[in-house]
Amino acid sequence: MVATTFLSRFISAIGLPVAGTVLLGAATVYAPVQGAAAATTSDMVVAVTGTLQVVYGDDFLSKRSQRLYFVEDTLSGTTYQVHLSRPAPSNIAPGRKVTVRGRIDGKHIHLAAGEELSLAAAGSLTAGSDTQATTIAATGDQPTLVVVTNFRDAAVSCPVTTIRDTMFTDPGNQSIDDLYRETSQGRLSLSGKVVGPVTINASSTDTCDVNAWSTAADAAAQSAGVDLSGYQRRVYVMPSQNACGYTGLATIGGSPSKAWIMRCDLPAVYGHEIGHTLGMNHAATLANEYGDTSDIMGSEMSGLRQLNAAHQKQMGWRAPESFLDVTKSGTYEVAPIELDAASALAPQALRIAKPDTGEAYYVGYRQPIGFDANLNAQITSRVQVHRYNDAGGRTWYLSGLLVGSSFSDATNGITITNVSLTPGYATVHVQFAADSTCVRAAPVVTASPASQAVTAGGTATFAISVTNKDSAACAAATFNVAALSPSGWAASAAPSAMALAPGGTGRTSLSIVSPVTAPPGAYTTAVNISGGIALHAATVNAPVTVQSPCVRAMPGVALTPSAQNGTAGQTLQYVADISNLDSTSCPATTFAVAGAVPAGWGGVISVSSLTLGPGQSAQSSLNVSSPASVLAGSYAVAVSAASSSDTSLVTSATGGYQVLSSKDTAAPAAPSGLAARYDSRKSRTSLSWSAASDNVGVIGYRIYRDMAYVGQATTTAFVDSAVPAGATYSYHVTAVDAAGNVSAPSGSVVLSTGTATVKRRIK
Repeated sequence: MVATTFLSRFISAIGLPVAGTVLLGAATVYAPVQGAAAATTSDMVVAVTGTLQVVYGDDFLSKRSQRLYFVEDTLSGTTYQVHLSRPAPSNIAPGRKVTVRGRIDGKHIHLAAGEELSLAAAGSLTAGSDTQATTIAATGDQPTLVVVTNFRDAAVSCPVTTIRDTMFTDPGNQSIDDLYRETSQGRLSLSGKVVGPVTINASSTDTCDVNAWSTAADAAAQSAGVDLSGYQRRVYVMPSQNACGYTGLATIGGSPSKAWIMRCDLPAVYGHEIGHTLGMNHAATLANEYGDTSDIMGSEMSGLRQLNAAHQKQMGWRAPESFLDVTKSGTYEVAPIELDAASALAPQALRIAKPDTGEAYYVGYRQPIGFDANLNAQITSRVQVHRYNDAGGRTWYLSGLLVGSSFSDATNGITITNVSLTPGYATVHVQFAADSTCVRAAPVVTASPASQAVTAGGTATFAISVTNKDSAACAAATFNVAALSPSGWAASAAPSAMALAPGGTGRTSLSIVSPVTAPPGAYTTAVNISGGIALHAATVNAPVTVQSPCVRAMPGVALTPSAQNGTAGQTLQYVADISNLDSTSCPATTFAVAGAVPAGWGGVISVSSLTLGPGQSAQSSLNVSSPASVLAGSYAVAVSAASSSDTSLVTSATGGYQVLSSKDTAAPAAPSGLAARYDSRKSRTSLSWSAASDNVGVIGYRIYRDMAYVGQATTTAFVDSAVPAGATYSYHVTAVDAAGNVSAPSGSVVLSTGTATVKRRIK
């Protein structure tokens, strides 16, 4: 009974009631049904040509979904729900032009026998309920319009501001836009606006017709001034009181793509339905269509989270090298899928072909990073095994492997074992039954860094890595680590032995201590690897250079300029160059930089701490402000640098601040180089001159025409506006300082506004 009710709800979704007739419009009568007594709308086979629309209806409560098919008639604009008598082909192509033939009943068309194949794109015509071919672009910014839509008798319960935050602007960076930016690593974003609420002419008890509701909502948004052409992704937030029975619905692609949200208070519903419009199917388990809690395409009750490895492969949001195709037995490392490629220490998923079904196993590793902090420990403490067909179907969560546990596929002879977990990577062993012969080989050994330098008596530390290169059919082997150092040196490895499965890598830390009497020079320690057989022997060198002892020195401090002039209350800047003069064998040291000024003065240092290696230099600046009441005279300022390695190593550099007399009686020098040009079109004269000098500083210039004052300027240019043509004028300029002292006039310039040329310049 539950299944029947569920199916009937989906059959009625999106269309008008099944009973009744409708004018065919652009639909073409194809052929009458054989044996019909009379041709009516309900017993005629017609052909409808239009755009194919595929809609997912999600009923999370019942843990079921339905895929609904529609054709929008090209000529009439009528949207018909398409009913199939058998499963649809696997390569349905939403958005393509199709012609379907069948019996029309209201806004429903029931396909004639065999017509299901008309929905398929070119290629395989296999029928199936899980696969769904898509050609949807899923990168770049996605302009998205959200329309909050009320019925006459029911309203959306969430405030518009809450819906806006959910989609775009959450103050805690937890919006759907934030989710897709993070899970796509910046390759996809959602931008747009939220409009409404608008009220459409529909009731909560009306037959579920979301296509008609979205059309009415679009019209209301257009009437409110929204240009719909700018939004190729649209989201309709609807009242939860409706006859549909869905938590949400969404088209697969479409232009525009559409999503209908029936629960405005559950952010994961928005994220899930947006995922459908991007082309993703459900993240399922064998028992529950929404059972994969590691993926936003699973249940809406698990919060916002990223995508599993299979969906990341589908969407193309990870670099190809992030997915390693495993074709032979061995031990492999898998980095968390949340990391960017630059931060990942290994591939971020293993892909293993499943020959019997043409699918693939995806082995992934998740950590509580970003939105995946919402994942529970049953996900982050395990390695995940998914199954996926690489063609847009569901992803299937098959197993979460604790350390030491395995997933086995007896049909294809594949065993996947979780060997170990670290926050940076998981170690996984893949065994193919066909790989049954053990072949031993020499291990690969590396030392990092390539060399080290110490002073006599110092300790050098190397990371030694050992990789077991035996074939996958071999048992694990134990590798011992020993070091052979020069006489008088000491070396030890921890751990000194490691058990490694074929393909596995172990790491140990090697410490080498030089004698305090070791003279400067190059020394080599040999790191020897041995096992139970001769083939497991290998050696790597760990070179150490003994340097001359570190000799600390007084830092260098130089102040530029060494002296400056200023008036009382003026701020002057001094630049200090700080140098580390320690010997080259010394490590970097940190210098505390401080300024010193007379009592009552202001002094601000720009950088108070500098870390420098031997021979390195850097700058800090000291801004010095004298009091407005200070007397004229010479004052000292200073910058010091103190070494943190030895507090007795302190150097200071002193500079001079000459305060000029507070009563400035010296006039500026006269401006020079006065030039003029007349613009007859705009009836104005443009003047320019060279800057005047002053013992304190020029603050402006006064401009005179025919000995009459016409204006002032703070720069060396001025425009005299509205000067009539046909006359001759004489200009000169004076300079003024802050004390009001005025310079002698500049040389005059005479010009005729009839010719716009300078007649003569009087020096």
